[in-house]
Amino acid sequence: MDAYELFRKLSTGVKFDKKRFQIDAERFQLIKKQSENVISDKKIIKTFDDRNYSAICKKRKYDDIKEETENINELMLINGMSVSKNQNKKCKVSLTEEKQLKLAQEKINQHRNQHHISVTGNRIPKPVLEFIELSKDYGIPKKLINNIINCGYQYPTPIQMQAIPVMLQGRQILACAPTGSGKTAAFLLPIIHHLGGPEKKRI
Repeated sequence: MDAYELFRKLSTGVKFDKKRFQIDAERFQLIKKQSENVISDKKIIKTFDDRNYSAICKKRKYDDIKEETENINELMLINGMSVSKNQNKKCKVSLTEEKQLKLAQEKINQHRNQHHISVTGNRIPKPVLEFIELSKDYGIPKKLINNIINCGYQYPTPIQMQAIPVMLQGRQILACAPTGSGKTAAFLLPIIHHLGGPEKKRI
């Protein structure tokens, strides 16, 4: 048995800590020197940079130019929203009309909440705040409006605000309100308006 085989049997299972004994490992060429690794890494990085730097720069310039051209065609609004300058006038008009409708609906909901009016259904007309609005919006004669005011109704009650416009549209309604809130007047006014005046019959 020679010295090599003897050393091999004796060193079975023994591991050499290359990190702890780095200098010895470099001396026996078990690992490459750190400086060589660093140089080789630098060479790799340099070659990579030389090859791809020009391509990356070109791509970045293209992306920047593209982004600038896109930003030129857009207007920045509040909260980071953007609107294109190239939109046609129809789109702008429709947006403003939609905004006006939303504002009008918010105002109607505010009036309903203020007077504790709760409604369910489709296309419910807005509540009337004064009796004179019935003459403007639904064509009720001013004489009938004056008779209502002369009876002591200065302003419509909440049930009258919402029920009268619904009934003037000829729609069915199921309403609930406290006693003395003006339900009967809200029911009679549209009926009297639909009946009109007495018929003149000729014999």
